[in-house]
Amino acid sequence: MDTARLRAEITALAKNYYVARNTELQAYELRDFHYPEGWVLRDRRRWQRHPGVPRGPPYVAPLLVRIPDSYPYSQPYAYIPRSLEYTEGRVTHLLTKTPDPAWLPWCVRDLDWDPAEHNIPWLLGLLQVAFSHPDVPDPTSHLAVSRPEDYRAPQR
Repeated sequence: MDTARLRAEITALAKNYYVARNTELQAYELRDFHYPEGWVLRDRRRWQRHPGVPRGPPYVAPLLVRIPDSYPYSQPYAYIPRSLEYTEGRVTHLLTKTPDPAWLPWCVRDLDWDPAEHNIPWLLGLLQVAFSHPDVPDPTSHLAVSRPEDYRAPQR
């Protein structure tokens, strides 16, 4: 793992998000991630026991990014809170069969990850596109219209 690169990316994310290390899952939690319209965190009070989780609006919720040992040569994995629901249709990229009581893996697909071109902020942009189109078989097909690099994190 390239820890210097990871540290630099996490430091950059911390300018826009409340970032907390999750050592148990070898991951980072972005506790105030802005999901697109239609996403609602159902058990906000439980999540608010953790510092950095805001009272609302309902679409602001945690996102967990798990970092593989081989990062940046392997892509990170994304997880959403089990109680985060999409209210405007079905979700096709959520993997519901997992033993974790708090997190559900989001199917990001094999992205043909290139460490020279991709990083965690880029992945967050891709996730914004995917979360905006959770009901289509391949949300990456919307990248021609919504590119990950066009995504701008909310200002804290």
